Amino acid sequence: MRKVLFLLALCAISPSPWQPLWGQTPSVGKEASKKKPDDSARSAKATDTRGTKENPLVVDAVGHQKTPEERDEAKKQAAEADAEENYHRGVDGWMLRWTGTAAIATAVLVLVGIAGTIAAILTLRKIKRQAELMNRQAVLMSGQLKEMKEAGKQTAKHLSLTERPWISPSAHLASGLTADENGIHVTIRIDLENMGKSPATGMWILPELHMFSGRNAMESLDRSVQRMRDQVKAKVSWGQIVFPGAKQPQPVRWSLTASVESVRNAVVVDGMYSVIVIVATGYGSTVDESARHVTMVFYSLDWINPQQPMLRAMLREGVSVPMEQLSLIESPLQGPLAE
Repeated sequence: MRKVLFLLALCAISPSPWQPLWGQTPSVGKEASKKKPDDSARSAKATDTRGTKENPLVVDAVGHQKTPEERDEAKKQAAEADAEENYHRGVDGWMLRWTGTAAIATAVLVLVGIAGTIAAILTLRKIKRQAELMNRQAVLMSGQLKEMKEAGKQTAKHLSLTERPWISPSAHLASGLTADENGIHVTIRIDLENMGKSPATGMWILPELHMFSGRNAMESLDRSVQRMRDQVKAKVSWGQIVFPGAKQPQPVRWSLTASVESVRNAVVVDGMYSVIVIVATGYGSTVDESARHVTMVFYSLDWINPQQPMLRAMLREGVSVPMEQLSLIESPLQGPLAE
């Protein structure tokens, strides 16, 4: 049984004599067909007459001579080739020209840009220098304006001092001193004279009796001066006018009074007290309408001892003094004030 199977397998894998192997043509294993001889070659050889007397074989040892048709064709082809070459050369030339022109234009633009940048930088520098010069000039002009303003102020001040009116008041006794239950009373006459170079306008006069005594006598006097100064400056708006070098047309009489309490507070020793008469004058100016000038003078009111006329003494509380025994002179404690 094993032998039978082996033979069957061997028959299955072995090629049969009538089948071609792998890679062989189908003719393998078959009888080759017998080819019949080709008689056309023989007939061609029999009919080919080259090399014969009638058709001799000619060998061109010099070179092939072209026929007129070939020469015309060659010229035509050469002309076409030249035309094509000329065309390509023209295209290349135009391309080269355009490329060169573009390159030149680009270079020109670059140069123009560089030149513009340089010009802009130079212009900015010039503008900066001009701005610095203008700032310096502005600073100089500002300084000059300040100097001019200061000079103007000095000129105005100088003009105000030299051309302004100067009122000089003077006080004189017009009655004796009367002492009663209401205090003390005295009448004075005030004369005004313009010592300046321009008219004094809006004249206002304010006299006052000031009790001068105690430790704070000077401080009290300063407070009274400031109060009276502010009062007369506020009143300067409408009043008499005094021209330069002239006096007030009619002297003014003023009745001054001090209360009993103020007299009692001014007593120093043995009922003695001192009195200062303050005359404050306010006025305007035609040189400067906004100016308000003030002149203040201070007088000491004293008792003259009939037994010693050269001696000035303080007043006594509750005692009246006749006019011939009163003295009204400028105070040695406080001189005239003016603004």
